[in-house]
Amino acid sequence: MALVLLMCAVVAFPGSAMAGAAQDLDAARHAELMGESDEARRLFDQAISSGELEGGALAEAYNARGDFFAVRGDTQAALADFEQALELDPDKAAYWYDRGVLRKESGDLQGALEDLTRAVDLDSSHALAHMERASCLQRLGDSGAAAQDRERLAELDQARQYRPGYSGPIETRTSWQVNEEYSQAVAHYNDAVRASPNDPGVYVDRGLALMNLGRLD
Repeated sequence: MALVLLMCAVVAFPGSAMAGAAQDLDAARHAELMGESDEARRLFDQAISSGELEGGALAEAYNARGDFFAVRGDTQAALADFEQALELDPDKAAYWYDRGVLRKESGDLQGALEDLTRAVDLDSSHALAHMERASCLQRLGDSGAAAQDRERLAELDQARQYRPGYSGPIETRTSWQVNEEYSQAVAHYNDAVRASPNDPGVYVDRGLALMNLGRLD
């Protein structure tokens, strides 16, 4: 009888399994925000290995876990997850951006440039991709192309394209990272965390700035 009831429940609620994995993913993000790293890792792993997610939903889970690894300095694990996300959903600009930033921070400037260019091609209004690409180009010695990306940032600022959870214009807040003034960037991201504590992207960006300062704690 119990087996019959279980089978009926699966038929009646075909999305229940997917909901369980999605809830695990949401819970993992919440645990990460609360500083519960072990629990967050367990829930990320559980959501991904459940077999209940597929396509874009699975790509989102891999990318979220990749962000989790990146903030904690586990570059190889983060790259592996970002690559899985891109294989599943190659048309998502945010995924190319995330891998591009990580490759840049790892010293692979050419690889980072390729990823960030793909992000910009997919979403020309992706301000942070323009910002990071400008930094890459500057470090590669192409100051002219870097200036073009900065001009695009100014255009986005004038169009009032703000990133959720951030205060102030794009040109002001991103210039710190473009010019590698990471202490000022961290101070700004601290304000952003207070303004938008439920935005995982804010924590990722602050983590990357802290990594550049050698602060891995």
